[in-house]
Amino acid sequence: MEKLKRILIETDVDKLLEIIDKRKEISVEEASNILGIPENIIEEWADTLSKNKMIKIKYEIKGTILRSLEFSESRQKKNLKRMEKENEKLAKESKKLKIYMEKIEKDIKDTEDFIKTFEKNTKNSIKELEKYSAKMKDGKKKKLVRETREIEEDKKNIESGIRGAEKKFKEIEKKLAYIKDQPKKNIENIEKNIKNIEKNIENFERKGIELEKEIKILERKSEKPYEVNIIKERLLNLIKDIKNLEKKKSHVEKNVKKIKKKTGEARENKRKKI
Repeated sequence: MEKLKRILIETDVDKLLEIIDKRKEISVEEASNILGIPENIIEEWADTLSKNKMIKIKYEIKGTILRSLEFSESRQKKNLKRMEKENEKLAKESKKLKIYMEKIEKDIKDTEDFIKTFEKNTKNSIKELEKYSAKMKDGKKKKLVRETREIEEDKKNIESGIRGAEKKFKEIEKKLAYIKDQPKKNIENIEKNIKNIEKNIENFERKGIELEKEIKILERKSEKPYEVNIIKERLLNLIKDIKNLEKKKSHVEKNVKKIKKKTGEARENKRKKI
């Protein structure tokens, strides 16, 4: 667009219009020889002038012919001035769009880093669950109580992580209202990371169900049922909370789909304008 603006304000364009008006019609080759400008440049100018209804272009066997529309000089200047204003406006919009694109790209990168960290923490929590299950089989009740508390803390961290992801996606969704385009690759990366989170939460839930089975075995063998009942109650509540994480994860996925849909609409609008 900047190139178009530069071409339209060149005095050579005015000279080309004067030649066409004076001679009524002229070939691209002749205009090139008179102005000392390559034919491909003359053709670019002619195409622009034709689109703005300032001249006509006719393609003949002997070559491309440029014909005058017999516009007055004042009307030609008026059209040139109008085109300059339009290009200045487009340049400002382009600059504004670039700023918003830079902001949205930064937010997407921050979100990707956030999800990677969240995924790593979730995997660590699963490893802790596996250790916890092994200690249950050894009948170490005191350690069982302590590990139960740690898992509850892990559960809280996961819930906090999902809330943070939801917040990030809402911020990105708001900023998408101001931009015209969005890198598809970044959206696909977010979807991929969300699928990894889904897998980790499913593993977390599965481990919780396995712990529930272990508690039932411990309940039958324990000499102090009331201690086992306390642990059982806490673990059952934890398993219930872990299942609720699936609903929160679905909410995050829904936000990603919205972003992807808006990005597609923006890209389609841009293609139509072009």
